[in-house]
Amino acid sequence: MCLGISGFAQVPYLQDFEGTNPPTGWTLTNTDGTGWTFGNTAAISSSYFAPPAHTTFAAVNDDAIGQSAPAADDFMNTGVINNIPTGAFLSFDYYFLGGQTSLGTSGSAATLPYELFNLNISTDGGTTWSVLDTPPAITTNAWTTAHYDLSAYAGQNIMLGFEYNGGDVWMYGLAVDNISIAVPPANSMQYLSINPATGTPASYVLAGNTITISGVVTNLGLNPITTYTVKYTDGTSTVSNVKTANISTYATGTFTITTPYTTALGTHNIKSWIEYTNDATHTDDTLHTILTGASFLPTHQLVVEEGTGCWCGWCPRGAVFMDSMKVVHPTGVSLIAVHDKTGGTDPMAITVYDNGLTALPNFTGFPSIVVDRKEVLDPSQIFDGYADHNPDFAFADLTLTATINGNTMNVVTTTKPAVDLNGTYQLALVVTEDSVHSTTSTYAQHNYYSSSSQNQPLTGAGHNWQTSPNPISASLMWYDHVARTIVSTFNGQASSLPSSMTSGSTYNYTFSNVALTSTWKQPKLTAVLLLIDVASGNILNSKSVTPTVVTGIKTNISSINAVNVYPNPSSNYFNVNIDLAKSQKTTVALTNIMGQVVFTKDFDFNTGENLINISADQLASGMYTLSVVSENGIHQTKISVVK
Repeated sequence: MCLGISGFAQVPYLQDFEGTNPPTGWTLTNTDGTGWTFGNTAAISSSYFAPPAHTTFAAVNDDAIGQSAPAADDFMNTGVINNIPTGAFLSFDYYFLGGQTSLGTSGSAATLPYELFNLNISTDGGTTWSVLDTPPAITTNAWTTAHYDLSAYAGQNIMLGFEYNGGDVWMYGLAVDNISIAVPPANSMQYLSINPATGTPASYVLAGNTITISGVVTNLGLNPITTYTVKYTDGTSTVSNVKTANISTYATGTFTITTPYTTALGTHNIKSWIEYTNDATHTDDTLHTILTGASFLPTHQLVVEEGTGCWCGWCPRGAVFMDSMKVVHPTGVSLIAVHDKTGGTDPMAITVYDNGLTALPNFTGFPSIVVDRKEVLDPSQIFDGYADHNPDFAFADLTLTATINGNTMNVVTTTKPAVDLNGTYQLALVVTEDSVHSTTSTYAQHNYYSSSSQNQPLTGAGHNWQTSPNPISASLMWYDHVARTIVSTFNGQASSLPSSMTSGSTYNYTFSNVALTSTWKQPKLTAVLLLIDVASGNILNSKSVTPTVVTGIKTNISSINAVNVYPNPSSNYFNVNIDLAKSQKTTVALTNIMGQVVFTKDFDFNTGENLINISADQLASGMYTLSVVSENGIHQTKISVVK
């Protein structure tokens, strides 16, 4: 057959799976009883294999099959495609996450590669096959297009085979769509991408500074591209650059426009296009981006929200990597552990927060981390998420002061946008607590890393999880970054910010009388302010502080007999003698008059007197509050540094 496709000189073959499936003349060999199926994203997807929307496509979903019957080796072969024309290329879209390539030395299929995608070809009607290529796994969560020169098969009749090998282990899968064989036009060029793209960090600069525009182009024609022109305009002035190149068919080339764009305050719509002699089509020659000049560059404190639960045996992984992030970036990240109750009983779960987090796109299960509500990752990828999003433009500087009076907290906030913001933006207040502890059995942590369960190595967050039992009893567990409340919804407080905000102006809002539960250890609380773009759901910036306790300190100190500090005042060190009624885990913290924690450490103290030393070498002169937090009480003492 001959189908007319814009931009191609001749299209002898096209299969997009929008008709009867499997297509007439095709054969499927499904060794696991499921194998190749046809459908859209909703029909094909599962938790760990969810191809982005692509109308109807062919796929093997190894994840949905499960460990009991994984895909061993599944084939999808076309019928005979007659008389391949001279100059023809094979093209198809595919989605292939790719797994490991070897099972090692154990397992019944140890000698087989797995999670393998082979593109096979036959010239004798399917009697014999050879491998044309092994397409690589994708590097982003998107479909990609593969192209193959079929010049060696001109005039022949061929069959194509798409082979997925899951290696008899539970892996991901393969999806294929839009298989075509076509002869490209002599000359055709596509403007593939422009940098910086709208909304990316590089698209924001301090007003008056310059932004360099670059991009990627593709040769969709048979003739190599040796010269072309690239231009851009902001509607007032136009910049033009002639580029030399050597770009073969279906290859890509990059360019940089030598004259950068000087960015004034505000947003600027940039149109950019390419000009190429005898280009067969011009519908793919133009791209747009928005460049923004800011009145200042806000300090970004990104947010990592961890989906976790006591019932979740793999969730210790989340605790370990959250703890690692705190150690490596102690002030650059707001860490929030959102406990979930749907998978079992977790007394730290907050329904409104849990429901909001688990409803985010691409949230597939526990444990997971969500970075600025832009990306959902496995906890082991937390530093990748930080590297990806820490450079993001933060839109506004945030400040807040938090004070605790009895069992209520008042938080005064200021938002200062660096660019004009128009739309629905809201502030959310999250209160977190460290060292959450209880001997109640529901606080026990399930632990699949245990040698009594899956026997996997994992160390961190205060445990060697492999040598620990499953579950770890509540008496041995302390949970950090635990979300205790969020005000007032997952997307924040309505009307906390106006619908129109001007760059450089300040906007104040107070969260008044936020209720605190009496069992929360107040020196272990953190107030976290989130700036949320409701339209996108993204968190744009955050700020966190330790609240100042002004009154209402817990008086239940029955397990603390006495706390004595000497010398006081001091210029270089303090001896702290803590007399306890029983052995217990105890936290000692030091806060300055701004409520900032300048020292904190957990101790396993014995019954009776316990002596520790706190250095004052790095402390400025002034008054500090020393808090000794036991399992059922707090003792606070004022100390003075004099230098």
